[in-house]
Amino acid sequence: MENHLDILAVIGFKGTTIDGLILHPDNEHIIFPLGNQIVVRNVLTRNQKYLRGHDNDISVICVSNNGKYLASGQKTHSGFKADIIIWDFETGTLIHRLSIHKVLIQALSFSFNDNYLVSLGGIEDNYLIVWDVLSGKALCGNTAGTDVVNSVKFCNTKDDQIVTCQNYGVKVWKIDYINKKIIPTDVNFGNLRRIFNCICIDPTDTRAFFGTKTGDIIEVDLENYIYKRIGPVKRLFSQGINTIVNLPNGDLIVGTGEGVVAKVGYFELKIKR
Repeated sequence: MENHLDILAVIGFKGTTIDGLILHPDNEHIIFPLGNQIVVRNVLTRNQKYLRGHDNDISVICVSNNGKYLASGQKTHSGFKADIIIWDFETGTLIHRLSIHKVLIQALSFSFNDNYLVSLGGIEDNYLIVWDVLSGKALCGNTAGTDVVNSVKFCNTKDDQIVTCQNYGVKVWKIDYINKKIIPTDVNFGNLRRIFNCICIDPTDTRAFFGTKTGDIIEVDLENYIYKRIGPVKRLFSQGINTIVNLPNGDLIVGTGEGVVAKVGYFELKIKR
């Protein structure tokens, strides 16, 4: 008699999507893209469900702060529109399909109150759009400029301010919902020149940290739009910093292109471990 093995779970996480492995706010589910679908896996029961709605590989995902919504964006072929989908996390149903950007969705970010979603198109699009989550309507938009934009983030206490990092600069954008405009202000870096990959905004929205392609961490004063300091002290991260997050005590966790995860102290910007 043949022995039979029962499949408990299947994991196909590639790790190619930046910030593509997400722990849901309920601390019970992990979410990640797998080709053109999203895997939602319960880490306690090991049950998995799949969200299907994209017709090409998913390029970015993000979860709303209250955990109610999930947003995902895809890539497509040159000249075609790339869809964004807003999902109901609890039921796994598609709420809105948003189709304005072309070729690629580069980044997505929910506002702190989950009323708005900002989307960023890829290099062939390079457009910023702010969406109303409830209605699925585009409220305002603006070209991100001539420089390629790599990431966008809503502030943590304001739903009318977003931050973008470009190949060679950082912009702070003010959203005017009444006049339907997004107005940028450039951060002054003086003679400092870096390619900025990722953004981490302090919980008070007074400062932000940026990971660069050369492996630096750069701190910016968001209230005065100026560069403050650079780290880590005495060491750069090989192959750049791809992702960066805040810890409750102010320290930073960074993930690098060489596969290193490091903890960096806030006060001196030194590597702790």
